[in-house]
Amino acid sequence: MEADEPASPSGIRPASQDRVWVLVGGGSALALLFLGHPYWGITYDADLYIGRALADADPAGLGRDIIFAHDGQSGFSLFPPVIAAWIGVLGPSTGALTLTVLALVAWFTGMAGLAATLARGRVLWASLVAGAVVPGFYGGLFRYAEQFATARPFAEAASLAGLAALATGRAGLSLAVLLGAAAIHPIMAAPALLVWCLVQIAADRRWLLLPVVTAATILAAASAGLPLAARLFTVMDAEWLSAVSANAYLFPSRWRETIWAPAAVRPATVLLALPFLSAAQRRVPTGILVASLIGLGVTYLAADRFVLVLVVQAQPWRALWLLSLAGTLTLPIAAVGLWRSGRQGQLALACLTLGWVLAPTSALGAAAAGAALLVPRLPIGLTGGAGKTLVRIAWVTVCAAAALTLGQRWALVLELWTAKPADASILGHVWLFWVLSAPLVLIGILVALNTHWRLHPVPSVILTTGLIVLAIATWDDRSRLDRITDKRMRDPALSALLPPGPAEVLWLRDGARYAWALAGQPNWVSHLQGASIVFSADLARIWQGRMERLLAAGLADTADRSPWIGERQVLHPTLAQIRAFCEAPDAPVAIIAPLDGSVMLPAGVEGGTYRLPAPLYELADRGGGFGWQRTDEVAIVPCRAHRQP
Repeated sequence: MEADEPASPSGIRPASQDRVWVLVGGGSALALLFLGHPYWGITYDADLYIGRALADADPAGLGRDIIFAHDGQSGFSLFPPVIAAWIGVLGPSTGALTLTVLALVAWFTGMAGLAATLARGRVLWASLVAGAVVPGFYGGLFRYAEQFATARPFAEAASLAGLAALATGRAGLSLAVLLGAAAIHPIMAAPALLVWCLVQIAADRRWLLLPVVTAATILAAASAGLPLAARLFTVMDAEWLSAVSANAYLFPSRWRETIWAPAAVRPATVLLALPFLSAAQRRVPTGILVASLIGLGVTYLAADRFVLVLVVQAQPWRALWLLSLAGTLTLPIAAVGLWRSGRQGQLALACLTLGWVLAPTSALGAAAAGAALLVPRLPIGLTGGAGKTLVRIAWVTVCAAAALTLGQRWALVLELWTAKPADASILGHVWLFWVLSAPLVLIGILVALNTHWRLHPVPSVILTTGLIVLAIATWDDRSRLDRITDKRMRDPALSALLPPGPAEVLWLRDGARYAWALAGQPNWVSHLQGASIVFSADLARIWQGRMERLLAAGLADTADRSPWIGERQVLHPTLAQIRAFCEAPDAPVAIIAPLDGSVMLPAGVEGGTYRLPAPLYELADRGGGFGWQRTDEVAIVPCRAHRQP
């Protein structure tokens, strides 16, 4: 890499930078992105997107599932019909995999474009590495650059590309791209559109007219009771709110300190990096900071306090995804600038580094980041031996905290890796535990700092090629069961054990994915099916009512209703509870219970046993720590056999 001074406002790399280094830097960072985001198949929200497409093709079967029959979300995006056409040609398994590849490549391209407007040379490469490997969590549950076939990573990619265009002075192109992002996923694109507006206002105050007119139009539409806009003046009723409260991430006032601490470290990083950017380069990062504050403020006031339906649904707090990425991309910029600005800067960098180390597990991370902001502004001199000693003590503390924290993570990963079944997936967890991310970010920053280190083309190309080959070889980290269920083909062995017809089944322990994939039937209720209850009052009431009945029947625990705030327990339903549950007119035709110790069925229960096509391995919290849980069989309990004659 060449020099590390800031990029020009145009964001174009200087002509002196050799194309080989661009390819080496970009290629290695892209490989690291794929290594850090291994493919887990059609899971999490990808289940909903793929399921929506399959439900549309099977309205009398899967289309009767409560989450698809009462879908209040899909109509706001152009992505569902695209994914339906895509998997219609390639099939669910290949279609989801290829969409995920395209999403990650598009996301990296957008991220690299934005990073190139902030730095160049070695610092740019360090920023790309950080963007590729740092777990991008925000709001506790979500993270950017998800390796799933959903709309979010595509909308993020377009948003980043739009902001890159904005940073290089192409406001018209930027707006067009951002509107495209909004067509894919309006919630994810909205913060970037707000950044666009803020940057325009900063350049020309006449642009203030835009948000004023927009707000007036929305208020007029809401007052007139027009569809969607009317929700702005609608307070979420108690029953709906009770159901939605299971998704506690919607309300920042309920976030834990380990969610707020990383959210505090990111803006501190951006603020510390701003002095080392040109005035033109500061526009977008500053806009992201302000947009995030606006998003959190609006959420707290209108969603947390007044519970206005439209604001709860719009989730303005999701602006934090941009802030999380901005903090990550500017970390190398802040690190290089602070280190070279003398001992006071080095002390500030020590505090900032400590914040990054501690934030995932402790609120002390936020305090350390706050100290990092204060140190450069303190009227103190760190000259002489005392100043040198203070800086050394600070860095010894940082190293000790990092060694302890990463050592604990390494111990956990090694324990899980040693006990890992051959077919279980762990690659993505290694990166999420920071055991590889942190060393790679450190290497990137050290390379950026030491300009006398010369990277030779041949070894660099060989290393990059090796990373690319490794990424290709290991990226598809699906288990055998994942590969089978991704095909979304009914298993005749399971169908033979179930009553005929497309009626609902109840697959316990959040098993909707397997009810859809292996039985090809709608699932009665699960936490997954409550993912979009915020968008549909009807779905929320059905989901809430069914979840309460499951809890009363001993067929679910509070973690089945809300993994965020619930507690996982072994289920011990009685025969009387099962019979009472099955008596309901809308009861499922069968209860499917994992035979892995998580559900203890009573003596006298009737039914059969179904052996999964391959073992199911899950990394489960067992109270005293994480461990591997294996499921080979499930019990099939027909409800009709437990009804009173």
